[in-house]
Amino acid sequence: MVDNLTSSNSQIKKILITGATNGIGKEVARLLAEKKTYHLIIVARNEQLIKDSIDEFRLVNDKLKVDYYLADFLKLDEVKKVSKKILKDHPVIDYLFQNAAMVPSKKADNQGDLNKAIIVNFLSPLILFETLLSALYKSNEKTVIHTTSMSAATSFEMSDLEKMDTYGRIKAYGITKMMSNMSYYYYYSKDHSITYKLIDPFIVYTNTTKGMMPEWAKWASPLIKLISYEPKTIAKQILKTIELGKNNNITLYKNAKEHRHADIYKNVKLQKEIMQYAYQIIGDK
Repeated sequence: MVDNLTSSNSQIKKILITGATNGIGKEVARLLAEKKTYHLIIVARNEQLIKDSIDEFRLVNDKLKVDYYLADFLKLDEVKKVSKKILKDHPVIDYLFQNAAMVPSKKADNQGDLNKAIIVNFLSPLILFETLLSALYKSNEKTVIHTTSMSAATSFEMSDLEKMDTYGRIKAYGITKMMSNMSYYYYYSKDHSITYKLIDPFIVYTNTTKGMMPEWAKWASPLIKLISYEPKTIAKQILKTIELGKNNNITLYKNAKEHRHADIYKNVKLQKEIMQYAYQIIGDK
């Protein structure tokens, strides 16, 4: 049964999490379950992994309030449909944690004319955010948390998108994470009532991180682990940033501490160009 009555006036806060079935997202969800003051809304594509994760979360909180929705972020029409269903079921949402992401598996890892990472890391999160914006506005918390990346591009022109097929996996990934970041800066420039918390986790030792290594460098995996953070460590930092409360600002966090924004995000012209590019694909909101 979907609980759509929980509101910002309740001691139970609703937080929607994408990518909550593994890595950082799963560990954040587990910590939130332990707190017993959060109602989880999970969005992911693998129903069995969702159910298994919820079973784990209920080991630490057998009274956990949780709802889940199936959505493949590679399917924009599906994300639109599911986002509207979530809004109908949950007219008030306190926190939106945009964590799901993908690294291209190869150069020119495309779906049609688009690099898959643009779809998963930028367009689908944008659809979800814009659809649920009215639910955030009804909350006292009004907070978006977004997992960014140390590889997010700091130099970019729109013409670079025409060269995506020539870029390596990490560069392509970094461009899409920058585009997603830029969408929040764009919205913040128009309205300061939403709090945006961008989380740079540095290097996290996950299957995704290991999968990003070329075959010839697999031998270095133990060394990478030495300079990486475990998902549990990053999850604790994210929980700390959540509990700092809202500040009606857009803030970049590393190790739960505020850091300087890259200069690229001050480029208002580029903000608008990136959003126009998005709307050409997904349609006006």
